Order: sequence, then structure tokens, then C-alpha cells
Amino acid sequence: MIRIGVGALLLFEARRMFDAGVGAHLIEDCAHRIALAPEWLARLGQELLLRAPRAAAWAWVASTALVGACWFVGALVRPTALLLLGICILRWNFGPPGEQRAVELYALAAVGCALADAGRRLGLDASFARSAPAWMTWSRAKSGKRAS
Repeated sequence: MIRIGVGALLLFEARRMFDAGVGAHLIEDCAHRIALAPEWLARLGQELLLRAPRAAAWAWVASTALVGACWFVGALVRPTALLLLGICILRWNFGPPGEQRAVELYALAAVGCALADAGRRLGLDASFARSAPAWMTWSRAKSGKRAS
């Protein structure tokens, strides 16, 4: 249920960002926080995000929507949990300080759902486990052990 709820929240956030207008302002508003981030993240922010802020903003909204949709239906939960952790690292360092509690909860949900095989019981990962490569669901080997 946590996976479904977090997926719905991420879809809601992506929709809110899309409705507000996706543009360079989403990234440029973070410029002062990028300068305060740890060195390797500040370099990433300056060399990647601030050089192409419009593309980075669209990637931000699309990745949030992708993780939300995948989690909501239980598809590829473990790989998208890694993507969510990446989003959380960027958002923790570059996002508004008032959102850090939400980022902590998203990161905790990502770790918990990845470890708990969320999606194999109430999601599409149960059907993907038989047909998809093991690296996509990370659970093919476990399904063989359970069957024996």
C-alpha cells in the first residue's frame, strides 16, 4: 500500500509541476542551492543542470512521472526505486529546505519497497518476473527458488 500511495503522490507532484509550467525556471530557481551543495553535486548541478535548464526541467518532471506511474501499477519497482533515490539525492541538496521531510520519506519508501519486493504481490512485477530479464525486476532468481 505504501508503494501505491507514494506512486500516487509522485504522479500528483509531476502533474502539479506540469500544470505550473515546465521550463528553465524550475532549475534556475535552485542555482543558489546548487552553489551550496557538496562539491561533486555542485559540479554536477553547474555542468549539467544549469547548462541545459529546460532539458533538465523536463527530465525532472518526466522522471517523477515515470517513477510515480511505475510504482502506482507495481511495474519495475526495484529499478525505479534506484531512480527515486537519485531524485531524492538531487532534491535533498537542491530543493527547498521545507521539502526535506518529504524527501526523507520518499527515500525511505524507495529503500523499503526495493528490499521488500513490492510489486510482486499486488503489481505488474509478478507477471514481469517470468518474462523480463532478471536485471529488470531483480527477482527472477528468487522466483525459481520459491517454486522448488
